Amino acid sequence: MIWRYLGVFVITGTVLFWAQRGAHTGWTQTSHLTMKQDDVTGLDYPTYQKRLTPGLDVLVGGLLLGGVINLVGTFVARRRPVNH
Repeated sequence: MIWRYLGVFVITGTVLFWAQRGAHTGWTQTSHLTMKQDDVTGLDYPTYQKRLTPGLDVLVGGLLLGGVINLVGTFVARRRPVNH
């Protein structure tokens, strides 16, 4: 029974983490392009910020992990002997 709860917890946590951090529908990004403006010339120039935005690879991996844990919980529950 604990396996099923753990699987649901992993699935829920993965979806919430993915949604809260940006819900990116591509691959995971570890840096983001931002434009800053030079104070003297007024020209824009690109800079990169280190920031994690989980993509679909993280979402699918977490969902698969949670599903496997649920599947293990199903088989563990079936192997218990029934006392009469």
